[in-house]
Amino acid sequence: MDNQWTLDKTAKALGLCVLLSFGLMLFTFVFCIFGIDWAYSMHSRWFNISRKEFELIIYCSLGFLKLQAVVLFLVPYVALKIVGKGN
Repeated sequence: MDNQWTLDKTAKALGLCVLLSFGLMLFTFVFCIFGIDWAYSMHSRWFNISRKEFELIIYCSLGFLKLQAVVLFLVPYVALKIVGKGN
């Protein structure tokens, strides 16, 4: 198996993961703009949580998702692209 082929395929997969992760964040952001009241009313039935706490959880979750996307997908993607140009 050719090493360059493996690097290219892995880089493409990581690139797709980056796009999907940022797409999920965009979807969540848009949902929070238009559906935050519905989501809060649904979750406040299940858990004793204030509106401020709910918004903080959503904000921290988006930050954690972005951190994961960058560390787990974007950084390795860039590294593989740099390594692949050396060959």
